Amino acid sequence: MNLQPRARKAAVVAHVVSIAAWIGLDAAKTILVFTGILAGDRDTVALAYRALGTFLGWPLVVASLAALVTGVVLGLGTKWGVLTHWWVTAKLAITLVLVALVCFVLAPMLPEAAAYGAALAAGAEPAPTAVADLVYPAVVAPTSLLIATILSVVKPWGRIRPATPARRERVAV
Repeated sequence: MNLQPRARKAAVVAHVVSIAAWIGLDAAKTILVFTGILAGDRDTVALAYRALGTFLGWPLVVASLAALVTGVVLGLGTKWGVLTHWWVTAKLAITLVLVALVCFVLAPMLPEAAAYGAALAAGAEPAPTAVADLVYPAVVAPTSLLIATILSVVKPWGRIRPATPARRERVAV
């Protein structure tokens, strides 16, 4: 399947926008998590965790799924393929792991972060261990997305299997 030029451009734009949104949301998540951990002011900590739990769950799920879907569409509809080049396969693996973590680990944790923030705002004693698990995604996700972005630009490693003349004929038929 080859995408027509107009469809390919639309898919590239959708992919870039979804990745940019995902990176921006991850940056906001990281800032809020570390603000919640490092701020000495109870009101600031409460606000950071309430914002984290209230505003980031579904946008992160939507952005990550959009990045996955548009990436697969581009892989299937362009010369790069999905499992043809090492860099595309590595990006796909990174994206699949991150999407799974966002959907099944991070998003379910965010309501608890909002509840913790609300409890702090109501006067509860701070218990940093209640949200300590958020440090891992605040570090790993942006790092992984940076690696995926570098792979997109550098395109290292070449093809998974070089195209042989016999294989080229089978593919052409």
